[in-house]
Amino acid sequence: MKRIIKILTVFLIAGITGCVQKNISFSIPVISENEMKTELSIKKEDSFRIELESNPTTGYMWYEKHDSQMISLIKSGFVSSLPEKKIVGNPGKQIFVFKAVEKGETVIEFVYKREWEKEIVKKINFKIRIN
Repeated sequence: MKRIIKILTVFLIAGITGCVQKNISFSIPVISENEMKTELSIKKEDSFRIELESNPTTGYMWYEKHDSQMISLIKSGFVSSLPEKKIVGNPGKQIFVFKAVEKGETVIEFVYKREWEKEIVKKINFKIRIN
């Protein structure tokens, strides 16, 4: 029963975030999964976003960890690749918008998994240099 409740919660969250995140500003620097071996250099107080391929309607989502003294998470959400088709299994991108708070270097760690499972499907680290 608990597993069914968790699955339904994921579907509800995915549906809500898919609708809410249509207004994310795209005028800030972007890092994508393909660029995970690169380093982003950004000025203190500037914002940047990270886009990762995702499919939260299947239960798989990206979870992030970051040093909140160096950067802050402004907002996050999911944008469907096919917004006109509201179906389970519809892929898209999870978008994370951060703001540089303090000068220095830090790493943002992302893991792709289902919340109720221990197995991590994928792990990515992004190095951020704040000037």
